[in-house]
Amino acid sequence: QVTRASERRPFMVRVYGDFAFAHYLLTALEEQPDGSLRENKIAWTDLLLRENGRWSWIGDHGHTVNPN
Repeated sequence: QVTRASERRPFMVRVYGDFAFAHYLLTALEEQPDGSLRENKIAWTDLLLRENGRWSWIGDHGHTVNPN
């Protein structure tokens, strides 16, 4: 599969002290082996931690939305 286009939206970040959660929907248009195009949507949540004033990505979770 080859990704032909992708978009992230809506994007929301919630900060709780030194922890933050980023929520977004990733939509990707992928070319299949037979040449057809398929749209995939994945809901993602990223987890970030602030240490010494710097944010670091520490984990994520994603799941398919309306699978085909």
